[in-house]
Amino acid sequence: MDKLEKKLMTAASGETRPNPDEMRHYLGTFRERVLLTVDKNMGNRDDVQAAFPQILEDLKAKYGAIKIKSCPNLCQSNQILYMKMAQQAGVSYTNVNEKTDNPFDLIVHTDTAVNHEETDIFKVYPSYFEKEKTDSTKKEGFWKKLLKNR
Repeated sequence: MDKLEKKLMTAASGETRPNPDEMRHYLGTFRERVLLTVDKNMGNRDDVQAAFPQILEDLKAKYGAIKIKSCPNLCQSNQILYMKMAQQAGVSYTNVNEKTDNPFDLIVHTDTAVNHEETDIFKVYPSYFEKEKTDSTKKEGFWKKLLKNR
C-alpha cells in the first residue's frame, strides 16, 4: 500500500524532473552540461554563422559527442542553416519549440557534466569575433603626414 500512496503523491505533486526551471532555461538540459551558448538574436549574425562550423569542430575534438539545441528565436532559414552545419559536422541537432521566453538562440551541450563558468560564444571564442584594424582605418596626424613627406 505504501508504494501506491507514494506513486499517487508523486503524480499529484507535478513534475518529477530535478530542477525543471533550469531545464526550461537551458532548453531541456542542465547548466552543468552546457558548453556554449549563443544569446538571443546573436545566432542571426553573419559572423556567428561563419565561425560556427569551426567552433563545432573544435568542441567535437575536445568533448567527443556534443549536441545542439535551438530555440524558436531563430528565423526558420537560420534554423535550417544551423541544422545543415550540425549534419555536416556529425552532431545531433534538436529544435526546441517550447513557448518560453528563452535568452538563447543556440545551446551546445554534452551528456556529461563539464561545469564551465563561461559559456557565451563571444567570450569562449573571442578570436573569431575580433575586428582586425587595417592600416587604412588608422588616421595619421597632421604632423606625421607633414614630416613623412620630407
